[in-house]
Order: sequence, then structure tokens, then C-alpha cells
Amino acid sequence: MVLGILDAAINSAYFPKNYVPHIVTAAASLVLIRAFSQGRTTSRDRDLHARTILVTGGFTSLGLTLLQSLAQRGAHIIALTSEPVESAEVTILIGLLRTSTDNENIYAEQCDLSSPSSIHAFCTRFMVGQDQRLDALLFAHEYQHLGSFEFLSPPTAELQKERETRSLATFLLITLLLPALLVAPVERDIRIINVVNRFYAAAANSTFSAPFSSFAPSPPSTQKSIFLAEGTRALKTCILTRHIQRVLDALPSAQVPKTDASSSSIPVIDAKTQKSNIVAVSVSPGISRVDTIAPLLYADWTGRFGWSYLGVALYLLLQPILRLIFKSPISAIQSVLHVLFIPTPFKIVSRAKQPKDKSDSVIENSVVEMPEEILKPGSLYAECAVVPLKVPTIDFPLPPAKQQSAKGKGKAKPEEEMLELPDDGELGGEATGRAVWEAYEAAVKAWQEAEPKKPAKQDDEKPGTSGVAEMGTEGAIFEPVTHNVTVTYSAAEMPTALPCPKPNLSANVPPFSASSSIPQIQSAAFRSVRIKAELFSGTVNFFLPSLNIIHISPFNVRQGDDLHTLYVNGAEIGSGASYTSAQVYTVGLKRRSKNVIAVNATNTGGPAGMIATVLVDYSDNSTEIFVTDASWKTLQSVPPVGFANPRLDDSSWIAASEEGKDGVAPWGLTALPPALDITQSNWIWTNETDSAGNAPVGHRAFRKTITSPIGKCAVRAKVVLTVDNGYTVYANGESLGSGSDYHAAQVYSVRQLDPDRNVFALDGENTGGPAAAIATILVAYNDGTSASYVTDSSWKAFEGEGVPEAFQCPSTDDSEWTQWRDATVLGRYGVGPQGSVSVPPA
Repeated sequence: MVLGILDAAINSAYFPKNYVPHIVTAAASLVLIRAFSQGRTTSRDRDLHARTILVTGGFTSLGLTLLQSLAQRGAHIIALTSEPVESAEVTILIGLLRTSTDNENIYAEQCDLSSPSSIHAFCTRFMVGQDQRLDALLFAHEYQHLGSFEFLSPPTAELQKERETRSLATFLLITLLLPALLVAPVERDIRIINVVNRFYAAAANSTFSAPFSSFAPSPPSTQKSIFLAEGTRALKTCILTRHIQRVLDALPSAQVPKTDASSSSIPVIDAKTQKSNIVAVSVSPGISRVDTIAPLLYADWTGRFGWSYLGVALYLLLQPILRLIFKSPISAIQSVLHVLFIPTPFKIVSRAKQPKDKSDSVIENSVVEMPEEILKPGSLYAECAVVPLKVPTIDFPLPPAKQQSAKGKGKAKPEEEMLELPDDGELGGEATGRAVWEAYEAAVKAWQEAEPKKPAKQDDEKPGTSGVAEMGTEGAIFEPVTHNVTVTYSAAEMPTALPCPKPNLSANVPPFSASSSIPQIQSAAFRSVRIKAELFSGTVNFFLPSLNIIHISPFNVRQGDDLHTLYVNGAEIGSGASYTSAQVYTVGLKRRSKNVIAVNATNTGGPAGMIATVLVDYSDNSTEIFVTDASWKTLQSVPPVGFANPRLDDSSWIAASEEGKDGVAPWGLTALPPALDITQSNWIWTNETDSAGNAPVGHRAFRKTITSPIGKCAVRAKVVLTVDNGYTVYANGESLGSGSDYHAAQVYSVRQLDPDRNVFALDGENTGGPAAAIATILVAYNDGTSASYVTDSSWKAFEGEGVPEAFQCPSTDDSEWTQWRDATVLGRYGVGPQGSVSVPPA
């Protein structure tokens, strides 16, 4: 049908056939102009699953397009908005993004970038929250154009203040979130990306000034042109970004992983290329039709600074031209995606060749295969390439705040320690960068002082006022990691302070019940909360995650008839139905908040009781023990709906009745389950074993790389293993321990994991006869789930004599080494000469 219409039009008498060449030429020209105006498209891509990206300006045209692109690649997104997160606009947009991208890890957080107190509040919430991981800070709120042509709307002081406020918000967010970035693992690739407008070149001249006029003691009366004002804002951000990179590279503690001259797996990175694993860059998407031209024509009817009918009319009438020569949001984000996707220098892994002469250095024989392009730290990017912007080097005077503090009054204070920053000459050099930094500092101080103080709320809820005490303290930081995770822990891991010297619940822990005898089937509710009155001291501000262990076993005289369901902070953790064997649960606790443990225990007849030990493992490496006693609360009735809700007022509940200690009749002693199940694993070794299972004497290396599932981050792991005849086990290059009795498996805890990729390595030794290794690895993830990984053919075995150098390091690429092969499975647990092995109880 379409071809028929086209044929009829061409053969029509009204079609100017004589002008066909002109029409074709014009059409081709328009296509070329359109393609050129849209700019370059990035040729890179990157899997962003399990990467957390904080985005500002996410609800603008450019921001929404960015959010969609990031979400499609699996990123965990935190989008800041000045609107309440429960507002209709935010709720609808977040819901649409989740549905259209099939990514549930998209969240909105309220943070008004025009308010210093709101920024401080958000950063405080984030820094004390469950997960402090940040892989990228993407500041897109400065890109949207502010101001219009003077004949449409004259410039105002309010508009200039808004420009400078947005810049100060960027600076404040970076400085407040920087501690979380600096304590991240040095292997993590972290990027700070500032998105700026295209008018930066207009300010790159001798008239450029660093101070913020809106926050100066006497603001200048002269008004800058709109393009110069926007360009000054963009150029300040670019210079600030470059100076931040100088500061990061000059930090006393190196951020890039150290390299060993004897290692062939980590390249030696030139110090001039990159020193920090945190890379700060600026990027200019270009002139966007929606975010630049619409405000410029005073036609943005969604903006806070108004619009005019004339501007909207011009914007609509000029649409054909605007769509031809200015960028769409999809084209505008290409440069932003480019700086997110291209690799940084320290992520380039060398593929070293083994030296023929053992006396030769591995480094001397290594070959670093660099890609076509790597990210240049501190640079300005536009059209997916570095922009060599030249800014005059000008020595600026100290801001007034610095001058006043330099004069001082009374007793002199020691001079602040200053970092020695090299003058690289880029974007005005170190002098210009320092002046801009100090201008930001002075303006932020004035901005914070100028903000009206909000009256303190008198009715704010305080810990313990609702009848529920607090497990924790205002000064302690607890890191909640998992919810609804059921895993087991060995008694060997528990500190000596835990009252359980035998493999059963401690004799110091009394069972308790709502009544000593319940004649019919009935459920009872129990609740407990605790206070840890301890502040940690020292210079450390943030601690790594820790988990919390809960032992719980309800008792009944008849085996198999008793039931229990455990809740922590309202979330169901697990359940059990055997009083003779305790269950072991691992959950996360909230920091600086109430933590409520609740149990729904069911009795099917006869005496009833419930016993538990709670071991809280705090982030500062301290521990605390809570036992079941009269401090727990209960009801002599069926549990009400919502009894596990931490907000429930349980002040009317009664104290639980203590019935006796563990071992008391009629319940007797309770056995703890094995720490981990090893019965589903396989015995493995290299393919050097013969039919009888005998293997050469010596050491052999094994590796297992566990990659976190999409959308999950690993938080903790447990390993149970044994080797015939001996072993040393490693996790991410760190030794966990050794053993020499293959009849008795050992259990090890790994408290610090990489969220994305973890390598477990084993140095197994055979002293003669059969040789085999068996293990189970349990990994807990941040979404409350866990997974077990057994020894099988997915493990890698090194089939050379001895173990290769740095085989236990995560950076070692075992897929490239010709001597690494899939491990040989000798048989399931219980098969072969090794037989059964003992596993420590939880």
C-alpha cells in the first residue's frame, strides 16, 4: 500500500520530476546535518548489575533518559528529588522505570538541593544506613539551562543565586559522601561525574572570577550575559572536578592496589596516569532541545521560573529546526554513558608471559594490553572525547573568610596541614583550582549560615519512649546486612564470652514460658529488646558490615509437636518444629534504632517452654550476649495481629516466667545442628589421581570464583572443608586458616567480602596415598538470601608441581593459564577411602 501511494505520487502530474536531483540532495543534506548535530554515539557498554549509582537531576528530561539507560543495564539507582518520595509524580515515574526496565533496584530519596540542611540530612541517613556502597556519583542537576533571552525575561538576582546554589550543592554532596568512597575497597572502580552545560568556553578568559557573587558580602551590581553566567557556572564545576582529582591523587594513603614485582597478575600503573581508584570527570552533553533551548526561549512550563506564551509559541514554531540541529535526550546522554563505560587505567590487567629465564623479572616480561581509550581522570569530556580546554592561570586572593581566619585573635593556632598538589597546568593549574575550591568553601559556609533555622521538634520519638528499649545506642553504629537469611555458625566462631562451652545452649540460659503447663494447643507470643550502653572511641568514623547471630529453640515435651516462628523487626526470619535440636539464624539489626525480637511459639499439649541465646556482633568488633529470662515479655493469650511489629506498644505485656536452665526436666539438653552441610559436596583433586585414588606427593592449588547474582551483593560467607592430608584456605587473598586432620572438617567465617566477585583458594597437600578435598561455601547476600557452593568440577585445579605464585589473589586470571583445568570429581561425600568426616556444631 505504501509503495502504491509512493508510485502514484511520483507519477502524478503535480510531482516536479525536473527537481528530483535537488530534492534528493536536500534530503541527504538534512540527514547529514541531523546526524552531525546529534553528535557521537558511544561505542562502549558496561554491565552495571550490583553497581550503586547516586543520581541528581534524575527527574529532568536528560535525567530520566539517564535513569532508563542505567536501569536497563541493571544498575542499583538512588535518585534524589526535592519532592516527597510518596508524591504522585515520583511514585509514578519510579514505578514506570521499574516496570519498563524490569529492574526493581530503582529508588528515590528526598533531598532538596537548595537546602544545606536537607543535603546534610540525606548524607547522614545514607552514611548510617544499611548499605554505604557507591560506585558512581552522577550530578546531572547542573546541566539544565537557567535563564532566557532578555527580551523574553530579564535576568534576576534570584536566577543567579539558583545557579550558584546548584553548584554549591554539588560541592557539599561530594565532600559529605567522600568518606564513604575513601573507605571502599581499593579494587572498586568509583567515579564522580559532573554534567555541565556547553557554554563553559564563554568563561575561559581573563575575566573569569572564582567567588560566588550571590554569597559575597557585597554582590556586584552589574549583570552578566546569560551565556557568560551559564559558562562561568560550568567552568567552575570543571575546575573543581579537576582539583578534586588532584586532591584524591595526593592523599597520603595510596588508593590503587599495591603491585608486587613478582606478581604477574596486576600491572604496574604509571603514577602520572592514575593514583586513586576514585576518578572525577566533567562531561558536557551538548545543547539539548529540551533542557537547553526550551528554558532559553522561556518555554519550559514545568520549570520553577515561569514561562511565557511568546516563548512557547516560538518553541513550537521552531520545532522542525530545533529537532534538526539540536540534540535529543538520547543523543545528549551519550557522552555521559561514555565516561561511565570506558575503563580506568588501574582496571587494565596485564597478561604477563612467563619468563623463559627464571632470573628475569616477571614485570620486565609483562605486556600491558591497553584498550583504544581509557578514562582520563579529572578531564572534561564532550562528544565522547577529552576536551583540551585552556584556562588562563590566575592567582586569586584568598576569600574574606580565609583572610579573617589568617589574622586570628588571641592565642595562635597551629597552621593547618596542607597537601602538596602538583601543578599539572590543566584547566588553569593548581593555583586556579585551589582558588575555586576555597571560593566554594567560603560560599558553602555563607549558604549554610544564611539558611533559616528550623525549630527543633519537641515530640520526636526517642529510643525507649514507646515501651520498647533500644538494642544499640545513639553513639554506636550497627551495620544491618541481611534479612530473612537462615544460615548456621560454628561454636568455634563465637567469642569466649558466649556462655556455651559445650555444643548445646548454655547451662546459664534459663528456659521460660508463658505458663508452666498449657493443656491444649495454643500459641504464645514473646518479645525482647535490649540496650547496648557503649560508645566507641577513636578516630574511625565508619565500620565494615557485621552480622548478628540468634540461637533459638522452643521446647515441648513431645518431639515434633512444638512449633516456633522467629521475627526480627517485624520480618519473618524462619521457623522450626523440633525442640530437641536448636535452629540457628543470622539476621541484620538496624543501627541507631530499636531492634525487636519476637517469637510465635506453639504448644500442642503438656509442658511448654522456649529458650534462646542472642549473640550480637557489633560493627566495632565488640559483642554482647542476651539470654532468655524475665526481661522478655509475653501474653497469656493467642498472639495478636501485628505482635511482631517493632512499633507495637508492649508496655501492657507481662514478664515471661523462668522455668529453669537448659537441661532441666522435662526438656533436657538441646543439641546444636552442624555448622554447615557438607554431605552434598564432592571430593575433588587434580586429574593426577589413579584408579585407587592415589596422587603424587606435594602441594596442589584449587580456586573457586563466586560471582554475585545479578542485583545482589555478597556480605558474608562461611566455609567448611577438609583435605586429605592438609590444607591452607584463602578468601580474596587472605589466609583463613590451616588443617591437617582430614577426618575433622573445620569451619571458617569470612567477614569482609567483595560485593561482586569473591575468590576462594585452597592449597592442598598430599603426604602420600589418596588425596582429595571437600568443601561447602555458604554466601549471604544483601537481599536476605543465601546460596551454597559445593566442591565440583566448576572449581579450578592447577596441574603443575607445587602451587603457582599469587594463585590465591583475586586478580589472578586462572582462565588464561594453560595449566589450570577443571577439577576432577572423585565421588560424593561418603564415597572413597576418606569416608565420613565430622563437622563442628553451630
